[in-house]
Amino acid sequence: MRKDAVAFEETGVRVWTTDESGYFIREYTDQIPGPEGRSGGVAMGRGAACAAISLECLAMLERMGVSTHIQDRFSDTELVVQKITILPMKVRCRNVAAGALSARLDVPEAQSLPVPIIEFFLNNEALNNPRYNYEHVSVSGNVSEGEVKVVQARGNEINALLKDFLIQRGIVLADCALEFGRDRNSEIRLGGDITPDTCRMWDRESHEKLDSNSFRRDLRGDELAYRTVMRRICGDPA
Repeated sequence: MRKDAVAFEETGVRVWTTDESGYFIREYTDQIPGPEGRSGGVAMGRGAACAAISLECLAMLERMGVSTHIQDRFSDTELVVQKITILPMKVRCRNVAAGALSARLDVPEAQSLPVPIIEFFLNNEALNNPRYNYEHVSVSGNVSEGEVKVVQARGNEINALLKDFLIQRGIVLADCALEFGRDRNSEIRLGGDITPDTCRMWDRESHEKLDSNSFRRDLRGDELAYRTVMRRICGDPA
């Protein structure tokens, strides 16, 4: 397989077309995504860590029967993925009160939620990814109500699997952001990445933050946190 041209790029990820129809290569760089798509700095080794973490998590989901876009590793910082058409909505699965949800519900930070909360967001950085619900489906016309229900069910399933997978490795999954897309047969597959940039990950014992919310504050901490998450997920369970 050969890389051809950059099809899409955002902070931390570069997507390449290839000489094989139906496949992309996702390249992870050392840039840390910041708020609203801006760069949050550079952490040496971030690209290799995110590629390894995402591959391990997506491969686990595949073994558990979840359809994803993952195919194989291309290099230390690159993954081969199936080409899918990303749905214009993101899903955030919340297990713990954190960030804006804590303030919105007036719930203390780090308090476990009685049941996971699934939220939808329009996948549009220019509009700052506003919240999205069933009623918006009939207006946008880009996703069916049936697809929203499938994504909601898949989101709950993936969240439960990841939560169990990570807690065995000493990591609390506070929440995770997921992207889904349609493959050539119109099947809904999980796309995007599973990394500390798309998930809130906390140490199981100390609740030290091991995700991008801490990465943006201290460069040395950035590098250590990426290595810590990679070691726990790709090595032996804690």
